[in-house]
Amino acid sequence: MVSNSNKDSNNKKNIAEASGTSSNRSILIIGATGALGRQCLHHLFRESLAPQIHILCRNPTKLNKSDQVSCASIIVGDAGWPPDVERALAQSQADCVFLVTGSGSDLSKKANRVRQTTGQALAMSLKNPAFQNVKTVVVSSHGAGGSKIIVGLGIGSMISYHLRHVLKDHDLQELAFADLMNRTLIVRPANLTDDQGGKQVVEFGDQEKAPSSNVDRSDVAAWICDQVFHPHSSSLPSFGRKVNITSPKQ
Repeated sequence: MVSNSNKDSNNKKNIAEASGTSSNRSILIIGATGALGRQCLHHLFRESLAPQIHILCRNPTKLNKSDQVSCASIIVGDAGWPPDVERALAQSQADCVFLVTGSGSDLSKKANRVRQTTGQALAMSLKNPAFQNVKTVVVSSHGAGGSKIIVGLGIGSMISYHLRHVLKDHDLQELAFADLMNRTLIVRPANLTDDQGGKQVVEFGDQEKAPSSNVDRSDVAAWICDQVFHPHSSSLPSFGRKVNITSPKQ
């Protein structure tokens, strides 16, 4: 495990404790070296309730220095191997896990088992009585788990072919948490983009056409943090549901 005792992280926590806004929350991110995982890390670090941020990853050097010093600890391990996941849960004392794994632009069958593998490893670990109160945010995809991508026929066929293995991986990832849904939030964003943030995220139904095709990773990360730390901002419960999200219609 790589531990951090940097000034930025400690000062932020001390200020929050002094002002009475510290929540003593502990968040474990699995997938923080990916684009959306990094956005989750950034939003967690800016969160007013100053949670302790922990990361489980194979290779800490994939994190830049500023991201590394934002973390209370970086736990080196394989997110697809339950013993490593249980060790990370125990060491971080996490009360919530952000599962934000993926395969980037690699659409091969081999690469697109990573969500299933990490999802099953985490779900198995969370069934340990020692972690029975730990909640999970699982980032899936619009089009998975019974939700339907509604677009034009030609484009729809292309998307279906392009995402055939990706969506199956998401389906199996979601299935791993079927017995843990009472403490799980499954998030299904539309097509993820960058540099288009600052918009209010909207939710839509499984069989509804998405108001827009794209949603910025920063906006998704902000929405997730809001659900975890400020649940009363929504009329619906944060956990125990599956949510499709995107940007508002232009």
